[in-house]
Amino acid sequence: PLSSVVKTSVASALKLSALPWTAVKIFCTANYTQTVAEKTESFQEYLRFTDACLYFPLSKTLLLLSEREADAILTLLLRDKEKRSFQFVHLSDIRRVQHAIPLSTSSIAASSATSDALPALTAFLMLLFNGDTCFPAGSTAAATMHSVLQGNVSAQLAALQIPVFRGNGHMVTMSNLEDACLECK
Repeated sequence: PLSSVVKTSVASALKLSALPWTAVKIFCTANYTQTVAEKTESFQEYLRFTDACLYFPLSKTLLLLSEREADAILTLLLRDKEKRSFQFVHLSDIRRVQHAIPLSTSSIAASSATSDALPALTAFLMLLFNGDTCFPAGSTAAATMHSVLQGNVSAQLAALQIPVFRGNGHMVTMSNLEDACLECK
């Protein structure tokens, strides 16, 4: 689970346990985590960004994929058009749905009003883990961000550290994430 990766690799350096990682079902393939498994220092330089994942609507589970895994799975999916119990999802699809931008071609967007929708907390933590700082006002992501950070100074500090850890520290200043942390105190 991503919660284990966060706990063993990332949390020790950043104190990220204040965020509700164990409340979501986000898993990583062995290949996804392999680059940081044996790193003791500077592991943030090796931790992969997430571009694609598999979403299993019945269990509300995300499986993070490495770039090679995503390419291989996408190739197989394009060859075989069978109906599946999972969806191949690009991170930009999650952003569009969570930021309330209509996207009629995305299966995850089309299911956003149904029970197949990706849980808002899962989507928010996934975007935050990837270093996102922009969660537009009035969007599902912004509402989730406020509920997670409200009155929890430890969660606010952890949330602000993730973009810095991911190399996006310059994006924190004047971002929706920074505003939410200042408002939620």
